[in-house]
Amino acid sequence: MGIKGLSDFGLDGGGGSNIKSIQKGTLTLIAVDTNITISAIDLTKAIVVVRMYMTSNSKSSQCSVSGDLTTSTNLLLNVPEAYSQEVEWEVIEFNNVKSLQRGVVSIDTTLTNTTISSVDVNKTMVIYSFTSNDTNNIPLAILVSSYLTTLTNLQSVIGSSTGTLKYQIIEFN
Repeated sequence: MGIKGLSDFGLDGGGGSNIKSIQKGTLTLIAVDTNITISAIDLTKAIVVVRMYMTSNSKSSQCSVSGDLTTSTNLLLNVPEAYSQEVEWEVIEFNNVKSLQRGVVSIDTTLTNTTISSVDVNKTMVIYSFTSNDTNNIPLAILVSSYLTTLTNLQSVIGSSTGTLKYQIIEFN
C-alpha cells in the first residue's frame, strides 16, 4: 500500500471533488462538553476533525479534545476537564462514500487492536481524536497513533498515557 494523496480520494478540489460541504469554526472551550449547532448533514457521509492549541505549561488532559456528530445538526466537543482551551473544528461531508465506521476505544501504552468491518485500504481514511485521562504528564506524553494494519484491523497506541480514542473510518467508492 503506497502513500495516498488528496487527489486519490477526490479531495483535491478539482473537477469531480468528493467534498460536498465543509463547516468549520474556532472557539474557546470552558466546559467539559460543548454543543455546536451545524447545518444539516448526512451522518453516514460526514466526519469530524478537531485540533487543539496548547501552551507550554498545559497538562496532557488540557491538550486533548474529541468531537462527535450526535445528530445531523449537532457537533459535541468534549475535553477531559474544564479549562480554557482554544479548539478548531471541521465537519466535512463527502459525496461517493461507500462506508463510514465510528467507534470508541480505551487505549494505553500497549497496542490496541480493534476489529472493524472489511474495507479497501487503498480507498479508506482513518481520522481520530483523543482525550487523555492523564492529569500529570506533559503534552508530549500523549502522542497517539491509529492506523489500519489489515482490511479488518485498526491498531492504536499512545506514548505514555491512557485515554479514549474516537475513530472514524471512511471508505470511498
